[in-house]
Amino acid sequence: MDKATGILVSQINQLIEKMQFHPTRGNKKIFIISQADLLGADSSNKLLKSLEEPPPYIMFILITSFIDRVLPTVRSRCQIIRFTSLSSEEVFLSLKKQFPDYEEARLKFASQYTKGNYERANGIMMLRRGFTIEHNAQVLIVEDVVTTGGSINEVMKIVTQNGAIVSGIGFIVDRSNGTVLLSPNQFSLIKIEVSTYTENECPMCKAGSTPIKPGSR
Repeated sequence: MDKATGILVSQINQLIEKMQFHPTRGNKKIFIISQADLLGADSSNKLLKSLEEPPPYIMFILITSFIDRVLPTVRSRCQIIRFTSLSSEEVFLSLKKQFPDYEEARLKFASQYTKGNYERANGIMMLRRGFTIEHNAQVLIVEDVVTTGGSINEVMKIVTQNGAIVSGIGFIVDRSNGTVLLSPNQFSLIKIEVSTYTENECPMCKAGSTPIKPGSR
């Protein structure tokens, strides 16, 4: 599943095919759909009948941190169980157990910055693909599209927390309308002016259109 494209109809079709087979162990087959807010209109509609009338041996678990982004037709067919966020202290203790050799200052930064989201805090501690940042290294951060600079800000803090230096920032497309200035060494290949609105000001929302997934940050 790609965040840029969401959960595809083809992936839901594969899930439905697997539903036809009875469990080989136990009496239930459980399908977990993580980031269910990335279900688009087409993939949601494809899933509806299976959610409404699943075989007795099938159970669905849909997980999301943004329930308002899940289509109402999907929500109405689910039993909603809400979980509260962990405290920063709980996240810190969990990270300390998982990363015993890391400095406490770094663990506290991750636990406080992510506001109780352990998965996100864990992502801060573990750079992807085994990537490491050496102390005092000069780091160039490159992003495909920038709108508000939120994602870049997170990366900059991770780089700094690892003791490295952000030497420059590059964007392929800058659609921030000149509102994002994160570094004196900041460059973009293309600048596009895009109208943005708050949730209360969005004309499409006022017209009754339901947002399917968030835009870039």
